[in-house]
Amino acid sequence: MKKPLGFLNVLTTKKTQKEIPQVASVNTLCKNVLNVKNTVIENCNLYSDEDGVKHIRINARPNKWHQNDCPFCHKACPAYDKHSSRPTVWRGLDWGGVLVEIEYQNHRIICPEHGVYVAEVPWAYPSSRFTKDFDLTVAWLASYYSNN
Repeated sequence: MKKPLGFLNVLTTKKTQKEIPQVASVNTLCKNVLNVKNTVIENCNLYSDEDGVKHIRINARPNKWHQNDCPFCHKACPAYDKHSSRPTVWRGLDWGGVLVEIEYQNHRIICPEHGVYVAEVPWAYPSSRFTKDFDLTVAWLASYYSNN
């Protein structure tokens, strides 16, 4: 069994209440900020690159009920091969100036209806290297600024 990721103290304030300390696990915090379901957060690392830019690399995976889903029909399918040799990294929306990356070593499945494809991940659209929230934000910005 893996060690828990630890806990973070989060302070909430309301005008009618005093500050009340609450505890949220890193797993819960990451899943809520990333806006993902059916996902297990295994680890997260905060680091700075050579330019001094801060990154958070979140090691995630689909939960066991969704790890072999077809990206098109969303049905569970048999695995076609083992995990890829290198993990795939998806870019997420920044968290207050910190670049967010989700890492997972994906594999292929064989769908009786669609054939061999890379298994679906809950945080990204098929064939995208960005999270769903990132893609939707870019699409909204493109449509908003094209009207102005």
